[in-house]
Amino acid sequence: MSEQLSLGNDQSCIGIRIDKSFGYQESVKLAEKIVLLAHQYKVTKFLIDVRSSSYQGSLSSQYFFVNKELTRINPKRRFTVAILASLEDNSYDFLPVVAHNNGYRLRVFKDQVQAIKWLQDY
Repeated sequence: MSEQLSLGNDQSCIGIRIDKSFGYQESVKLAEKIVLLAHQYKVTKFLIDVRSSSYQGSLSSQYFFVNKELTRINPKRRFTVAILASLEDNSYDFLPVVAHNNGYRLRVFKDQVQAIKWLQDY
């Protein structure tokens, strides 16, 4: 998984661009990194740009990621995460359902402007 990090102009959001397709283990590493970055930069909002990648796991792996790994990693429920996916990529669509059912604020967007606006509203 290749990634690029950026801190928003107002330093209230961290942007992470993922350039390669990834699966369960890479998702775990990314979640762990988000917790560290949140602590380091004192932010709670993240924009994860996956328009150049797709999730290479099953729906059940997304379920186990949220229910098992996020419970272990223990990110703050106050984190707000926007995933920016390409128009034709539906591989992330189940993740917000499972995340919401577990008390996390996570949504998938196909439009960057809408994703940023949603993050700004929190």
